[in-house]
Amino acid sequence: MKRAHLILVLALVGADPKPTGGTITGSVAPVSGGKVVKRDDVFVYLVEVGKRRRHGPLPGAGKKFEIRQKNEDFLPKVLVIPVGADVAFPNDDSQDHNVFSPTDPTFDLGRYNTDKRGRVQRFEDVDEFDIFCNLHRKMAAKVKVVDTPYIQRVVDGKFTFKNVPPGRYRVVAWVKNSKEVFEEVEVITGATKQLAAELHPQLVRRSGCHDRKDGSPYPARYNPCPPDE
Repeated sequence: MKRAHLILVLALVGADPKPTGGTITGSVAPVSGGKVVKRDDVFVYLVEVGKRRRHGPLPGAGKKFEIRQKNEDFLPKVLVIPVGADVAFPNDDSQDHNVFSPTDPTFDLGRYNTDKRGRVQRFEDVDEFDIFCNLHRKMAAKVKVVDTPYIQRVVDGKFTFKNVPPGRYRVVAWVKNSKEVFEEVEVITGATKQLAAELHPQLVRRSGCHDRKDGSPYPARYNPCPPDE
């Protein structure tokens, strides 16, 4: 191979690939009572504007997530997943737990003891699902199901989505017990879009009270109700 040809081939191999999409960056700060609060369960996700009815697999098809049951608690307590994904609920404790949701469509994974793999629930509806244990009222989690594969947990108030296909998107910020807040942006291949303003989801404090899966109250030893922030 001639030297000039070899140099050209090496240059092409080492060249950066052309961008296949654009970048979106921004910041999020949840607010409670008019003041910014620090939370580690803040999420942001992208929803394509004007998206037509989907033909084909759901964005979460084949994707697997996990909420562990440990020390009479759910970990993590908040999860945001793409619709169609599976969530496993391993039991790391040496006692029985029960995983159920009163959110329609309801589900009940039954009562089971130590299980490192856990029973699995597939989420095929876009909604916010409350997750409880029928045996321990303080065990509570939230699974938010969204119709997009573009999901991030906000870290230190910042987020960046890379290689987003060109188009118009709604950038949605959410934290447990808040309403969604959003800004619409236009994504252009090779360009970076910075949100015009910081997103401020407003927290609404609510009680942690809830009944067992059959609608009956928990035993008196579980009173008062656990707080829910």
